Amino acid sequence: MQEEKMLSIEEVAVKLGVSYKTLCNWYAYKRKFPDDVWSQKLPDYTLGGDKNTKRLWKESDLDK
Repeated sequence: MQEEKMLSIEEVAVKLGVSYKTLCNWYAYKRKFPDDVWSQKLPDYTLGGDKNTKRLWKESDLDK
């Protein structure tokens, strides 16, 4: 079975056609208002990379 591709915040921003800062703002909003309907639409990310500080998204989650 093939492992799913994980994308960095920069790759996600390019695929969605938004800026890095816009993604950061969306997830800051999600942290502040986790029960909001718009916050619930954002897929969760995992931490990876050096010292688990890099946010990574599953490529299949981008359709959300």
